[in-house]
Amino acid sequence: MDNLDREEAFLNEEESRLDPQSQLFVESKIANDGKQPVVAWLLWFFLGNFGAHRFYMQESNAVTMLVLTLIGYVLAIVLIGFVFLLATWIWWIVDAFSMMNWLKADRLRVKRQAINIVNSRR
Repeated sequence: MDNLDREEAFLNEEESRLDPQSQLFVESKIANDGKQPVVAWLLWFFLGNFGAHRFYMQESNAVTMLVLTLIGYVLAIVLIGFVFLLATWIWWIVDAFSMMNWLKADRLRVKRQAINIVNSRR
């Protein structure tokens, strides 16, 4: 069981202690304030080589991915740029496997904030 799973179990337990109206508030906060999975996946698919999904998810190294891709396209004229593009394409594929954890972490972050808001109002 990794940290996200432990945190999710803890937050689910905290949420179950709330009254129904507060639970509804928490769920609406998650729906409204959390990152949208469809948007993240569309950005990954269509603009992933430029790191658009990383910018949206506020992940590190988004600028690095963008710069490597731009350098790769510019230097592709002299063939050396394909090394940069290959690196970003591999990085793009690896990000596909990381995306679900990023979305889960964001959902848990919003849930934690919403539960803290509810608890502070008591």
